[in-house]
Amino acid sequence: MYDFFISHSSLDKEIIVDELVNQLEQKQFSVWYDKNNISYGDNINKEVQEGLKKSFILILIVTHNFFQSKWVYFESGQYSIFQKAKIVPIIYDIATEEYLQLIQILGNIKYLNAKDKNFDTIILGLEESLNKAKQENESLLIKETLFSLYKKLNSYENIQADIVCMKMKEYFDIMEQYPAYLIFCAKKILSAIACDIGKYFGINEITETTDYAGQLAVINKVASINISEYFSYIYHLDGEQSNQDVQILINKALVSIMRWYLAIKYNTLPNNYNFEIIYPGEMKHNDFLETDEIDYLVLREDLIASVETAIEWYDYNNYTYIAIRDCATKKIVGYFTLLPITEDTYNLILSGDFMDKEFTTDSIVQYEAPGIYILYVASVAIHPQYQNTNAFLELYNAVIDVVIGLAQQREIYFSQILAEASTKQGEKLCKIMGMKKHNSTTSNTDVYTLTLIPPELRLFGSKGKLLINLCKHKYEEYRDYFDALH
Repeated sequence: MYDFFISHSSLDKEIIVDELVNQLEQKQFSVWYDKNNISYGDNINKEVQEGLKKSFILILIVTHNFFQSKWVYFESGQYSIFQKAKIVPIIYDIATEEYLQLIQILGNIKYLNAKDKNFDTIILGLEESLNKAKQENESLLIKETLFSLYKKLNSYENIQADIVCMKMKEYFDIMEQYPAYLIFCAKKILSAIACDIGKYFGINEITETTDYAGQLAVINKVASINISEYFSYIYHLDGEQSNQDVQILINKALVSIMRWYLAIKYNTLPNNYNFEIIYPGEMKHNDFLETDEIDYLVLREDLIASVETAIEWYDYNNYTYIAIRDCATKKIVGYFTLLPITEDTYNLILSGDFMDKEFTTDSIVQYEAPGIYILYVASVAIHPQYQNTNAFLELYNAVIDVVIGLAQQREIYFSQILAEASTKQGEKLCKIMGMKKHNSTTSNTDVYTLTLIPPELRLFGSKGKLLINLCKHKYEEYRDYFDALH
């Protein structure tokens, strides 16, 4: 998959295009450029069309030479046929009549003017368009993600990895030309993964490669509900159900399954870990793509809030997320979602008839002034590869630090804490902290609660004791107020 396809007149290669491509590739963007992607003997039309199909953005290098090039017209016309996301013209000092001609060709399309602009400014504009294009073109983005996972698996020198990769290559090869066979090929990928996982865990319930019931039984024993449901969905499809929407769903399922498979079977993390905490206000919007990946590995899909929702919460109150990153891989490996909620939202959660992903900024509050707030621990997630490391402990201590900081520096305290336990690990954590089950929800999860003022929770270590003492002090200071609440 390519971020950008460069359409240009050959007369502009040395003057403009070579340097633009070089600058884009230095910033780790993938670029389709005929000079690098077409070899002697290749069918030029076919290679161009394949490159256009696999690109998010078509960049038109618009110079005086542009209007003399038949290839540029062909490429922009083909890209429009494919109806992908965006065409971005970069205009280099053209005459007024040529600009009017460009409008006739493309319509009133927004362009980048290269006059008096350096490469950094141009690339910043292209990156903005690329991010938007990827958000709008879900199908192509999922394919890109799946292909990157395939390349990662293909990097392991392992016979089982090679077998799965062979099935995936077959899947990619028939994806465009023979969609009716897509479901059959997807099942072959899952069969290879399930058989490998069965051997890896010493489970001998699979009798043959088409024993989908046996394969699903193996997956049910070792995977989350979400991953099991993805396996089951693909296994129960038949060839007559193949269409574009089903293809997108299959690709999404394969992305989650491949991430899980790589995390379980090919854990190549170093023995020594160096983590860094991402404190409130330090997360970037792109970081939420990584937390979303973790969600799909450990949580049920119907419980997962969208990336857009998570960003909306964070932009409204940047204390809603605290995360931890592996310094070696630069990837987020775990996070807490901590929502200070309104009284109405508190009562809704206690009723059990709610879904986190439906909460808007009307459901949460900002820390505008000193006072007493209610805290909802919406989620705690650690990447499966890191669940036996000290990542959770470091993240947990960081959360206590933040809560202590709010109390000491801003006089912000929490009277009640709620949490929804949707996994066995979540239930265990609630019980360790001394939380009590309040009720079950309509989503088949459990709501746990505790009173922080006066403190009912169990915390250990010096930081935990400090937080408990702060809560005790606040209770003694306003005993009548808190007693009236309870």
